Amino acid sequence: MAALQQLEILVHGNYPPALLDAVAETHPRCRVSVFPLCSFSSEKEDLSRREWVQSPVLHAVQIICYENHHQGIYTEHPDRVLRDLLYQSPHIKRLALQISSKYTTSSCHAYARWLQARPREREEVDLDPTRRARLEVLSLPLITKITASQFLAWSRVTDLGCLTAWTAGAVEDVSLMTTIADLKPFRALERLTLALYPPENSSAWLPAVEAMFDALPPLGYLCLLGTYDPAMLPVAVLDRHGATLAELKLHRPKPQYMEYESFRLANKGGQISPIFPADVIARMAARCPSLHTLRLCVQRYRGHPVETAAYEALGLFPALRTLHLVLNCLPVVQGDGRPFPPRELSAYELETLPSPWQGVHKWKIRDCAINSAFDEPLAVAIFMRIQTARRPRGPLRLLRLHPLAGQWSQYEAPTGITPYARLGGGEIHYDMAGQWEVECEADGRLRADNRRKPRGKGERLMRHADVDIFQSIWPSTGSKIWPLEWQSWPLSVRDT
Repeated sequence: MAALQQLEILVHGNYPPALLDAVAETHPRCRVSVFPLCSFSSEKEDLSRREWVQSPVLHAVQIICYENHHQGIYTEHPDRVLRDLLYQSPHIKRLALQISSKYTTSSCHAYARWLQARPREREEVDLDPTRRARLEVLSLPLITKITASQFLAWSRVTDLGCLTAWTAGAVEDVSLMTTIADLKPFRALERLTLALYPPENSSAWLPAVEAMFDALPPLGYLCLLGTYDPAMLPVAVLDRHGATLAELKLHRPKPQYMEYESFRLANKGGQISPIFPADVIARMAARCPSLHTLRLCVQRYRGHPVETAAYEALGLFPALRTLHLVLNCLPVVQGDGRPFPPRELSAYELETLPSPWQGVHKWKIRDCAINSAFDEPLAVAIFMRIQTARRPRGPLRLLRLHPLAGQWSQYEAPTGITPYARLGGGEIHYDMAGQWEVECEADGRLRADNRRKPRGKGERLMRHADVDIFQSIWPSTGSKIWPLEWQSWPLSVRDT
């Protein structure tokens, strides 16, 4: 057999040491990745006491823990189990922790008991620097808060200067950021993922963000999520890192097999990340000369010039080749309960939907339906508005549209639109939105494809209220069977 270069063991539970011993003997250069499940329910779940963790071929470990958010979530970050593992196996180069949902049980209470039974002396005494691990990749769950004390605990067990990629978790206070700014521990960091959740009325927050990013080496990849003010990004982050960034993610798709993390992120503040307006996008573009891949969220306004201004600003990135554009299709509601941009509402639009739709104004559901209606002409028009904003035409080659209509309650709070109130309980919005991909081929022609098929099978009977709203936008023959005929609203070039 040819020498193995990489082996992934995709089973939960204990790994027989003989298996890894055999790999070490026959394929000593092989890098083994394991995915253990840790429930903390008994001493046998203590990963750091298992024989296999000391195998010399062990290269990467991704630990999976369960929690049931209905019964409670981890109140103390479960990264402790990773550090305990690293004490025993400092040769490991990649460590990751994944928190998944399990509705029948969870390990939160067992973890609390596990912590009480574990001696804490090792965290209180600095290791000899020569004995510290040299991790290259460390990934902590974004749905859990990381503190300054945790960060210092990690600095005692691994040389943070060797990290090239760090998924940090949620940052909710300034102490962690000031600690990083003071210590400047990173030398090789190239990829950073974190979520920022600023406290209310903290004058120290923005300076701390800027100081932390100033203390990092120039990044090539940044994924920044949370509830921060998007206007802080150009100055506090991109003034330092914009020149070297090749990829910037300011929203996150649902990772395969990790839907729970997306659910928890979206429900922590009502959003996964901010919505970016045109003026902020333009300032970002001026600071990112080499950025070739971008993912961010913009607001739909029924094709109004406020919306198209965001597309034109995206065309100002000089090197952008791939754009994942997340579009919030829920309407923007002003403090007086009327839409933004302001417009006169008809008597019909001011009517409310009856119970059990909870009295939502019809204009909100109509606007959401209009914003969710994507077809090939609209997808191509958005691409062209981005592409032609820069003269000569920019290098954009691939545009993927990701419409949102309140998935996981994102951006839902100001609207009052519950899932039940959306057309078809959201299914009709989903069908109309699709997931369009527009690609500029080598000969300059545009190819547009809808990569997502409608949910459900065949025709479906629509609710009376759905038909009423739908026909107020796209008059039809009065049928109550979905799908009905519709088309997207065009982009405007003037205020209407």
